[in-house]
Parts: sequence; structure tokens; C-alpha cells
Amino acid sequence: MLQPFTELVVTTLLNWGLGYVLAEDGLRPEIIWIAERFLAKRGYDPGRVFMEMSGYGEPLEDLSKKISVDEVNKRASMALLKLQYWVGEGVHAKFERRIPGHS
Repeated sequence: MLQPFTELVVTTLLNWGLGYVLAEDGLRPEIIWIAERFLAKRGYDPGRVFMEMSGYGEPLEDLSKKISVDEVNKRASMALLKLQYWVGEGVHAKFERRIPGHS
């Protein structure tokens, strides 16, 4: 019933900054083209996110704190995802779904 409004709903969510809602169950391949077109119209390259997210060489100030261990792990993970994307093999991460998928 909502099929004819898919593009409108997806574009609205993206405009409101709620794009994460579209990916929370990981089962929405049919809306990828809408998100790609949305970003293209804005002149935004999604690959830029991977290039920026692992940082540009700013070391952590203090490695003795628990939060530093988490930050090191996050940076290493982001660097791995960035490399997988950049090298062209595709991202091979196992993403945990917030909402269980439906069969």
C-alpha cells in the first residue's frame, strides 16, 4: 500500500537526518538507489565518509584510560573498513542489526 510513496518517505527521512532508520534492520536493498540519488543531487560522495572516519593521524593523548582502549579499537575498525572500501574489495564487516530481520 505504501509502495508508491517509498521514494518520498525515504527522501523525507534522509532530509530529516534519520537515514539510520532505513538501515537498522539491514534489509532494505531496494532503497539504495534512492539514497545514492539523494547524495548525488547534493554533490556528496559517500566514500568521503570512509576517508574521514579513521582520522588523519591525530594520536590519542592518553592511552592509560579504559576509554582509550575503546577508542583505539574503534579507530582500528574504522581504518579496516576504510581500507576494504578503498581497495575495492567491498566492506566485509558483520553488522549487528538493531531490529531482527524478517524472513
